[in-house]
Amino acid sequence: MRVIPQSLPHFILSFCVLLSLVRGMNIGFFYPSDENLIGTIDYSIQTAMNGILLIGIITYFFLAKNFKFLGESLSSVAIVLIIFGICLSLGVSVDRVQSLKFLLALMVVTIPVILYARVHSIEALIRLLGLFSIVMVFLNITYVVVMPDYGVMTGNHDGKWKGLFEHKNTAGPFFALSSLFLIGLDTTRSKGMTLLKYTSLILCGVFVFFSQSSSALVALVIVLLFYPVSLFFLKLGKPKLSLGIILISLSLGIVLFTIFGDHILGLFFELTGKDVTFTGRVGVWSAIMDVVNQRPLLGYGPGMSERNEFMERIQGVVGWEVKGTHNGYLDLLLNFGYPTTLLMIFYILKKMTSFFIIGTDRKDFIKYIAIATTMIVTVLILGFANAATFYSRSYVWIFCVVGLVILSSIKSKPIAEPQISAK
Repeated sequence: MRVIPQSLPHFILSFCVLLSLVRGMNIGFFYPSDENLIGTIDYSIQTAMNGILLIGIITYFFLAKNFKFLGESLSSVAIVLIIFGICLSLGVSVDRVQSLKFLLALMVVTIPVILYARVHSIEALIRLLGLFSIVMVFLNITYVVVMPDYGVMTGNHDGKWKGLFEHKNTAGPFFALSSLFLIGLDTTRSKGMTLLKYTSLILCGVFVFFSQSSSALVALVIVLLFYPVSLFFLKLGKPKLSLGIILISLSLGIVLFTIFGDHILGLFFELTGKDVTFTGRVGVWSAIMDVVNQRPLLGYGPGMSERNEFMERIQGVVGWEVKGTHNGYLDLLLNFGYPTTLLMIFYILKKMTSFFIIGTDRKDFIKYIAIATTMIVTVLILGFANAATFYSRSYVWIFCVVGLVILSSIKSKPIAEPQISAK
């Protein structure tokens, strides 16, 4: 009987994780530097990646015979209800073929990181993602320096870094979010790796700054503020006290915003370069809500918010070409309707409650809990002004899934019983 080497399934799974990230980032060489020419990009390679990922996942299951994963995934009532809602939306989609393609792409970019964490460990997943982030930051900065005609934007965003990405607004947030994986990367055994880690962290900040993306700037600020705060509360080891402090802080924040709201908003718009309409987004959101309310229960079908031909129906209302919703929550409402959207967001928020119920018995996992919570919070906030953030084919969703997987894995990990020595 032929024995399959254990290293082969591991290699296939690792390859799928890395390929899913590349697919979610939509990176490529020689993308046009002018955003008005983005429509000329040939995305056939992304379609090919979807096929390769599907084959890789099926091959992994065939070789590793790890079918328990499928049963465990359906053990959650929330997940079953979400899948049911997605299927209903697929059934009434205005374009079932494109919706089905979207769901297949969503599946193949989501499954690998979940599998990797369950088969190996959270530490192994963070290490893989940390090393990937190091490669990406050096590769993109090298591309900007060597090929500025492609790596630096022209036209409306002249001089802003985009690297291998389509646009500076997708490049900047990537490096803001991936800095969390670098923070979690354990390099204590190698001084060289430690130097490389912190150099990469600095370069992530440099790329965020030169991308001049307000979303990236906001994301980096959230990471720098929320991560140490999360660590503090987790090390405090008193969930009820931590929850009380957070609620009091939120209450004070609401009071301060009520009194000084105009000044706070003025400072925010000044720092990010936005106006009160969020660069025309408010008009887009209003028009999209009108479209959402025409089919509020099941939406227009999975992935429709990312289809140019579908978004064209809003252009007459807004008065200019609309290429997307610029809002992850509106994406969900357009695609799936209100009930399924509420379930999807509830599921993410429910997972975040692990932050309050994991006690000091998890001290060796505190760093990973803080990373996961910070990642999810940042994505939730980015979703208010950025499309393709939740249940999408983008790297932002993959990063959010990593956070959810970390919290799920740590929560389900049994606490070791204290050892009592007999004398």
